[in-house]
Amino acid sequence: MSIFNRIFGSKQQVRTTESLGLISLLNQSRGTGKFVAVTSKKSISLGVVFECIDVISRTLSLVNPKIIELRDNGKFIDNKYKYNKILTKQPYPLYNSTKLYEKLICDYLLFGNGYARILRNNIGTITGLKYIEPSMVEPQIIEIDGIEEHWYKIEGVNSLVNQKDMIHVMDFSFDGIKGISRIMTKKHTIGNAGNIQSYAMDMYENGAYISGYIYGDATINKDALNYLRQKFEELYTSKTGGIAALPSGFKYEPLKYNLPFADAQIIEAQKFAVEDIARIFGVPLSLIGRGDSADNKADREYNTFLSNVIAPITILLENEINRKVVTEDNKYLKFELKGLFRTDMLVRYQAHQIAINAGFMNKDEVRNVENMNPIPGGLGETYYQPLNTIPLQKAEDYFDSIIDNDKSKEVNNDNTGI
Repeated sequence: MSIFNRIFGSKQQVRTTESLGLISLLNQSRGTGKFVAVTSKKSISLGVVFECIDVISRTLSLVNPKIIELRDNGKFIDNKYKYNKILTKQPYPLYNSTKLYEKLICDYLLFGNGYARILRNNIGTITGLKYIEPSMVEPQIIEIDGIEEHWYKIEGVNSLVNQKDMIHVMDFSFDGIKGISRIMTKKHTIGNAGNIQSYAMDMYENGAYISGYIYGDATINKDALNYLRQKFEELYTSKTGGIAALPSGFKYEPLKYNLPFADAQIIEAQKFAVEDIARIFGVPLSLIGRGDSADNKADREYNTFLSNVIAPITILLENEINRKVVTEDNKYLKFELKGLFRTDMLVRYQAHQIAINAGFMNKDEVRNVENMNPIPGGLGETYYQPLNTIPLQKAEDYFDSIIDNDKSKEVNNDNTGI
């Protein structure tokens, strides 16, 4: 196979992201042997990885968690709960709750584990939540009196920390103790994308692509040809500009393509690398500005993203916090996502109308969903019940009364005198 074919292989070779593919051939042809070393921290420097994590964390920041209290007459938001400020506003002096949850989810996505230590005073009351870097934590299982317990060894802390004092957001795990980094499980895909990005930067910086060719009728030996090519490239690719000259009988012809072969190949390779990485995080391409942004399709993809990516993450956070912080049976922390789902205005207003007419929402509750103030004077607090719907057990009596009423009307309207 010629070096030209090795460099500009078929599209099928580019699509195979689990092998080194295009960049392997490119590096071999250039003799560099350079490949991007993949680690969870370094992967964030890859544009698409950062974009995916940024979309997930920013979407999560749109949802403010609330403490819900269960009462006999329904569910109520409890703004006076003893740990409400820690969980919804200020968990630690250095950052607010939004930033804490962003840090936890970023670590969860990159390293497979997000940690925050539950701080307590001398009498056991929770005083804050402190973020801990995953590299500083090592989960352990210790058997005490025949019972296995989950503990954490934290760098710089003399004693082990029990699981009841640690928020641990864990990705997929084989042992249930420590999550697995999705970056490392797909290191070939990430490395491939990094190699493509590195090569593209190097190529455009050094002009390392075929931009044209020299041809002529005269016969020229190999050494003279190489010298001619070298001198012409020095002038043609010079950043300072210059005037190129050719011997008599030779002409220069630029490639008549919008993009040189290598450019087109790399752009296509980048496209498939982006798709593969976005798939790792479950992020639609339309949310990172790489795919079709048609309104209807984008809205469907966004709603699927909320259901399949954001909702499972919030459930992980809720379960950890409700198990270790909000421990009362009648209270729990909730990330409410319903307000984030996208629908067009007509569909949304039709849903509001159904809710009001069916009697399970009043006008003020609907206005609250639309971020509008209540109707003055309490006029929006009334619930409406359709007159054509009644409890099933009263249906027979209701229809009997209608029949009796109709009979009485017939008697009153009888003028025959018989």
